[in-house]
Amino acid sequence: MVAFALVLGLGGGAIDSGLNAYAAAAFGPRHMNWLHAFFGLGVAIGPLIMTTALSAGLSWRWGYGVVAAAQVVLATAFVVTVNRWAVHRPAHADAPAPARCRSAPRS
Repeated sequence: MVAFALVLGLGGGAIDSGLNAYAAAAFGPRHMNWLHAFFGLGVAIGPLIMTTALSAGLSWRWGYGVVAAAQVVLATAFVVTVNRWAVHRPAHADAPAPARCRSAPRS
């Protein structure tokens, strides 16, 4: 179980860091703030979903099922909109890079 938890944690960390890197490269700070705001919202809603399921007399499996269904909806939305994820580069990105000053060769 510890080995599975380790692999699961590494996978979750890779997804989080990959999403952060993509958002930082493709969008600006405003989108990064929204990304982190919704992460915080999800972290806050998870326990509320489980509390609601248990308070209603349902099994803990219902709480996990609701979260799993929400993740399936998110994954579907990602797959459907993947072609809109073009990297937005500034207009001056096509300009040639400035020439570097080369130092004289050392003898």
